[in-house]
Amino acid sequence: MQRSPSPPRGRSADAPPPPVAVHGRSAERTELAALNDRFAAFLERVRALERQNGTLRSALGRAAAAPRAAGLVRGELRGLRERLQRLGRERERLQGERDGLAAELRGLRRRCEEGKDALGMEGGRDRE
Repeated sequence: MQRSPSPPRGRSADAPPPPVAVHGRSAERTELAALNDRFAAFLERVRALERQNGTLRSALGRAAAAPRAAGLVRGELRGLRERLQRLGRERERLQGERDGLAAELRGLRRRCEEGKDALGMEGGRDRE
């Protein structure tokens, strides 16, 4: 069983505390209020730092993703360059084929004209 604190000697339980004690409690309250204010400011600073930390983590994640994206872009660029070279070689091949076909067409036209001329000359002899 706990004992209730007994009032100091010479004082009754209903008597107001001495002025020194009131002044001491007032100072305690003031000190506690100041400590509470400091603690609240500390908590707000912690929250602000946590928000800043989240922002920095997000930026770090984006920065870490940039080299990976750059690697992907470099790979895609390399592939596109190879494709461009293949297409250039294919274009040159097709241009050569086109030029060959154009030369063949010119030759065939010339032979056709020569054939027509020969037929025209023979047709002229027949008429004579």
